[in-house]
Amino acid sequence: MKRHAVTIASVLLSATVLSACGSGSTTTTTTLRANQQSSRHHVPWSQLGARWSLAVWNANKAVNEWQSQKTSGNVAHPTRTLFLVTPTGGRYSIADLTHTSATLVDWSPRSDRALLENIPSCPATGACPVLPQAILTTMNMRTAKTTSTFVFPASQTVFLQSLAFSKPRGQALLIDTQTNDHQQLTRYSLSGAVQQVYPTNFSSVGKYAGSQLSSPDGKTLILGAEHGVALVSNAGDVRTQYVVGTTMTECSPTRWWNATTVLASCIPATGLQQLFLISTTDGQVTMLTKPPRSPDNGDMNAWQLSSGVYLQTAGGCGAVYLSVLGPNHYTTPVTVPQVSDSSSTFVLGATSHELLLHATLSCGPGKSLVWFNPRTNKIRVVLGPPLNGGSVEEALAYPTSPQ
Repeated sequence: MKRHAVTIASVLLSATVLSACGSGSTTTTTTLRANQQSSRHHVPWSQLGARWSLAVWNANKAVNEWQSQKTSGNVAHPTRTLFLVTPTGGRYSIADLTHTSATLVDWSPRSDRALLENIPSCPATGACPVLPQAILTTMNMRTAKTTSTFVFPASQTVFLQSLAFSKPRGQALLIDTQTNDHQQLTRYSLSGAVQQVYPTNFSSVGKYAGSQLSSPDGKTLILGAEHGVALVSNAGDVRTQYVVGTTMTECSPTRWWNATTVLASCIPATGLQQLFLISTTDGQVTMLTKPPRSPDNGDMNAWQLSSGVYLQTAGGCGAVYLSVLGPNHYTTPVTVPQVSDSSSTFVLGATSHELLLHATLSCGPGKSLVWFNPRTNKIRVVLGPPLNGGSVEEALAYPTSPQ
């Protein structure tokens, strides 16, 4: 994720809300402050930018299903609301999600679209009579109307692995699949028509490894491979290849570090994930993190802030946590105030000074959406406990151009 600095004054946005006085439907303009709520009809769409976020929230107090059944006031299938969240914690209700299993996958602000994936549930007892199909839905957030939908053609040998909007306007879908013998990236129209099938093998960096990163203008893609990454045109032509190391078994481009540099997470044949910076101008590869040492079990992603480089780091037993990079290229865990150290903390994005976190606070048990400033060591909750309770299921940071 790539973020630019924005002053506090510039993000106290004016939103049009319905007046509670009188019998008419006149409107007034006011600032949507923390914990204030309005509807999608009053979103200041032209003012969206850094520090805004999109999230799915429900009112249940617990995260785990077994807890939900035992917590007073909770229900088995709570209403799940898609909220557009301001930098200060005001929220606009975009829609209530009718499918209990619908998952927020991607966000294309340039077209005000949200991408949702719904995998129908299997019966409580017995095997699924048919392999579950993924229903991919595009929603216009201004109207909460479905603008496109198609059932992804999965099979007993083809499995949907990941999906995302194409850049810059979300006019197509980039879908990674896994078969029994290889990974495949395909671009589909929003209605499900195949537009482009991308290469699966490269002369210098080996087989495609199932991850991709679009350039901001959408004209090129960075494809992860066994020994590095390949730059491919939108039409599928291989432009160039960048070898990180022949001992690597998998490299994944994670984000644009700046306008000409890609951050990649690579796994050596013997060892754990490391991060590398790859220049797309001259192909130079720079090691950002050294081979991890305990408690670091792998470096997954990183963000450059004014106060340092912060990482999404793998811990023990599948947990992930926030860490900071030292001058020796090793990481140190970061303690975030009020965030529980017994559950994972996920980094969703960053500005030049703050990180957007999806975490469980000590007041839990539901997850919250939190902005954290490492320099001041302060947090700002924008959705979830203790601001409005419930739990944030998933969230996305506003996607902007590289730093």
